[in-house]
Amino acid sequence: MAMALIKDELADTGFFLMRTPALPWEVLLNWCADLARPAGAALLRARLREIVERPQVREAIELASPGFSRRMAPWLNGCENKDALAIERVAVRYLQRLASRATPFGLFAGWASGPIGDVTRLTVAPRADHRRHIRLDAGYLQEVSRSLAKDACVRRHLHYRAEQTLYQAGDRLRYHEMRLCTPQPTYHLVEVKDSHYLRWVLAAAAGEDGATLSAIAEQLTVPLPDLEEADGLAFLEELIDVGLLRPVLPPFATGPEPGRATVAWLRNVATSHSPPSVLSTIFAATDQIACPGEYPEPESTALLQALAESDCAGHKFYVDLEKPAASLSLSQHMANEIARGAELLCKLAAQREPDVLDEFARRFEIRFGQREVPLLQALDEEDGIGFEANSYIGASPSSLLDGLPSTREPTKRVWHGGDQRLLQRLAQALMHQSAQVELDHVDIEALVEDTPWTAPHGSTAIVSIAAADAPAMARGDYQIYLQKVIGGSSATLLGRFCHASPELTALVRGALRQEEASDPDAIHAEIAYLPPGKAANVVCRPILRAYEISLCASSGAPPSQQIAVSDLLVSLCEGKVVLRSAAMERRVVPHLGCAHAHQRGGPILYRFLASLAAGGHAAESRFSWGTLSSAPFLPRLVSGRFVLSLARWQLSGKELAAIHLLSEHDRMTAIEALREKHRLPRFVWLPENDKTLLVDFDNALSVDSFLATARRRISVAVTEVFPLPDQLLANGEEGSFHHELVVPLVRARRVRETLRPARAMPSGQDSRPGEDWLYFRLYAGPSTLDRLLTECVGPLAAALRAEGVIDTWFFIRYADPDWHLRWRMHGDASILWRHVVPRVFSALAPWRNSLYKHAVDTYAPEMERYGGFQAMELAHAIFESDSVAAISIIARYRADNEARWRAALLGMHTLLDDFCLGMDERRRVMTTCRSLLLKGRAHQETLVALAAKYREVKSVVGSLLSTQTHDCGEADLAIRTRSASIAPTINKLVALDADGLLGCSRVALVQSYLHMWANRIFRDCANSYELALYDLLARHYAGEMARRVSSNCHAGDN
Repeated sequence: MAMALIKDELADTGFFLMRTPALPWEVLLNWCADLARPAGAALLRARLREIVERPQVREAIELASPGFSRRMAPWLNGCENKDALAIERVAVRYLQRLASRATPFGLFAGWASGPIGDVTRLTVAPRADHRRHIRLDAGYLQEVSRSLAKDACVRRHLHYRAEQTLYQAGDRLRYHEMRLCTPQPTYHLVEVKDSHYLRWVLAAAAGEDGATLSAIAEQLTVPLPDLEEADGLAFLEELIDVGLLRPVLPPFATGPEPGRATVAWLRNVATSHSPPSVLSTIFAATDQIACPGEYPEPESTALLQALAESDCAGHKFYVDLEKPAASLSLSQHMANEIARGAELLCKLAAQREPDVLDEFARRFEIRFGQREVPLLQALDEEDGIGFEANSYIGASPSSLLDGLPSTREPTKRVWHGGDQRLLQRLAQALMHQSAQVELDHVDIEALVEDTPWTAPHGSTAIVSIAAADAPAMARGDYQIYLQKVIGGSSATLLGRFCHASPELTALVRGALRQEEASDPDAIHAEIAYLPPGKAANVVCRPILRAYEISLCASSGAPPSQQIAVSDLLVSLCEGKVVLRSAAMERRVVPHLGCAHAHQRGGPILYRFLASLAAGGHAAESRFSWGTLSSAPFLPRLVSGRFVLSLARWQLSGKELAAIHLLSEHDRMTAIEALREKHRLPRFVWLPENDKTLLVDFDNALSVDSFLATARRRISVAVTEVFPLPDQLLANGEEGSFHHELVVPLVRARRVRETLRPARAMPSGQDSRPGEDWLYFRLYAGPSTLDRLLTECVGPLAAALRAEGVIDTWFFIRYADPDWHLRWRMHGDASILWRHVVPRVFSALAPWRNSLYKHAVDTYAPEMERYGGFQAMELAHAIFESDSVAAISIIARYRADNEARWRAALLGMHTLLDDFCLGMDERRRVMTTCRSLLLKGRAHQETLVALAAKYREVKSVVGSLLSTQTHDCGEADLAIRTRSASIAPTINKLVALDADGLLGCSRVALVQSYLHMWANRIFRDCANSYELALYDLLARHYAGEMARRVSSNCHAGDN
């Protein structure tokens, strides 16, 4: 394995979770043991009925699907008609799920937490020690609360707050409204006309705890003494109905357990409704069921079943199973291995395509530049840029479009250099009929993206360990299957279980403190949003962080710990999206401590914040075969002890459908032939949506259930089961269990973020026509603009400067999408308009046929990008020297693109000299600049081409950068002149940085100046040239560093 690629960037948090199915694997083995055809199916059916009748199994099915549990009666009594066969197939799937899948689901699987210690011991607790955590379904509680909140009597007791997403847009107020629709709610941007009356109401409801309707109505009588109470209350009722006033009522996404919080709230509401007493009775039953024991009292389960069958649709309760084991532990060595494997998997799975935040950043820069703006304004789909516009249900208010799929083009798979390497290894495996491929360090290096990878604040690895037994594992004879790494937070998979265990809650809070310690300058805030329906059950969690961002009044934290979305400002810093709290004047890092699929829907604010919480990392990192994923066979892929991908087979749905039509005896014969043809193992997984189903090819009923599911598909993918039955390390009194280890991970080192959020631009800093900046946009073709620069703009600017009419000037190139120059001059406003404008128009007159458009525009300096007000003034001086040097080079090499790129390269290298950057700093700057430009390209393919280009021009680059004269003629003189001119300015910038007055990092500043130098030099294809130059310099500096290290080593040897 390529150990050099693993930098130990991730570390464990001192604990882990083990998830195991409810039943041991032996249940499946015993189910079909000692059977021979043709009597096999009949005995299997009899044994299946016996197993399903066991209290533990029956209870799990009843809680998962009360309706199906009732429909099982005829089949359990021996009925074998068509309906009974359908029930049997579902029963088979339920049983196999109970004994094979470790993912928590009701009583089908459970979890236990354990420490990181000296030894790995995967002990499964006996059934008598299991604890059920039964809570009222959060979706049901939402229905109860919404229903009661409509009651006039209840409304009098509620507190109301102003809608949190409300903001000013001209003379209107806008906010995000949720509309409860089927099958899921929709979200809409709504605007209302602003008024004094509305403002008075919102001010009255602006307190931390909100206010009752009577209190708000009383406040209205101050400015409106003649207002009748009934009229005031009617007005408030209207505001409630349209969502401008939102009641503060449970359940909440965070805080106490939702059911108990809702009951406590109901008891405080003076109402004649019956739910409080009903819910209290239910809690008495759930407390009894949650106690350890073999099985609950019949009257308790009867009560719960009666609740499930009551008038409201859907389930009324939600169950988790804890299997606490005192001896459960994971060795520190194993935890370190898992962390290293997780790092490798993340690097192998690095996303090659830009994500939604890349597109947001691109559009933000076009619309707002480097300014900091309110988040609500930026996400406004009318006046801002929105987020994933029209990519989710409900983005458009038209009912015609509701429910229609996105029109977004599907992501096309791109052939990468790594795919070529995988194809070679796949071909070798097929040639030798090998079921496993071992990747060596050359393979790994070819597969890992050559981009900087920064460990997220927190992440979670899901792995399984395979070994014959504990002694074999102690000898190092084991494998770790790296199923996936979930990014964003170490609590993503843990938050939902915290209500069941105060001990787990304390462990998770400790892990989050470790996350936050890696970036101590920021406010780390939990996103609190409660989706409607059953999804709310996996979202509800205790308060885990000091601050929360509340959406749709979903936070259960005290108001003083809530960050309002209206307080959040957004900007770009070094190409990254950054949030800041205006009130606290600190950077805010959002986190999502629950496993909710935010991509599938939700308000725009939630989807944006949840995407930002991922921190630019993939929501799930798992190994992908890329363009080879649909190959008929893919072998198991391993690297050292790490299993990266399981063996996979693509079976023909048509062939399976034909087998399904055969008699039972012939069907099993055909299955044996199919297994021999494809070399299939006895046990495989069948993926189905977000679930996986076990298939046992030696079990006739399992085969029947598999064929019934797969026969309608065109192609059926199955994967090997891992670990194998003789390598199951999780053991208990009942037998051996499949398992998944959930290992929370954090950054191994404290990383101080250099990101400095921009500050909102004070009014009056935009220079409009008639003020002290004169700004022309000149439209023409790229070649014409080159001539315009050298024959008109440059000479006229120099003359005006010599006359003292202007004191600073510069130009940049732009294409939005039309090619044009942006020419800016600074001076006294009256002189600019009386003397400079006429001379510019006169100088442009001969160009009338070439310039098809020109305009005078407003200049908004990018103060945040260049470090603030003082640094911006210094930047203008650098811009001017840069422009003069660029025009000199363009005049000399207008038709010589070879000389021009060499001059640009020398100019970049010299600028790094001017800023006194060391060799390692230079390499990192170039690598970062290259990575930013690589986004959205065929990454590996581009890097391969760049590497070839460097080999081609390596000697030219070395000669150009290593000699005193640089062998670059007049370009060298222009660049040296620039260096001399900007030296005092750079000294002032260094002084500002030393005094803490520079609003961005020195490295970010240099990156901006490098980009603008390339912009000025190249008339077209500037991004491609810029990328190539960054790559040449990055490789050159890396080579220089390697040569210095080698030289030092040789000197030491002497």
